[in-house]
Amino acid sequence: MTVRLDDLSRSFGRHLRAEGASERTVTIYGQSVRFFSAWLAKQGRPATLDELTRAAVREWLAQQQATQRHSLATTCG
Repeated sequence: MTVRLDDLSRSFGRHLRAEGASERTVTIYGQSVRFFSAWLAKQGRPATLDELTRAAVREWLAQQQATQRHSLATTCG
């Protein structure tokens, strides 16, 4: 069975609410999963749990950090 990350995101949101997370936390975590899924699609990779790799997650996180540093340097520089 193929499980899409978007489906897991909704389930994770329900879990976070049950654990007492704030609505802002649930929203931000859900946004992060959607951004990651969109990035995977842009890279031509399936956004499914079966196809998810540590390398893909690390690559996305590195890209996010680089983007944030660039944005911060542009804003503060």
